[in-house]
Amino acid sequence: MVGMPLTEAEKIMGFSFKLDSENSNGRKVYSHNTKDHLPFYIVVDPSSGNIIRKHNIRALDELY
Repeated sequence: MVGMPLTEAEKIMGFSFKLDSENSNGRKVYSHNTKDHLPFYIVVDPSSGNIIRKHNIRALDELY
């Protein structure tokens, strides 16, 4: 998923990401919390629209 455009990732995954925040560098942080997938967040570079990082939400990982 890293390196691909956000819109392409949404098509492949079959759900939309929710914009959570934007940091001082303009990078946007998106997350999801769907029933069938463990929650994770992605960071998108605004200049390219590509995903540059993906992380599981660790606090919720421990509950599963």
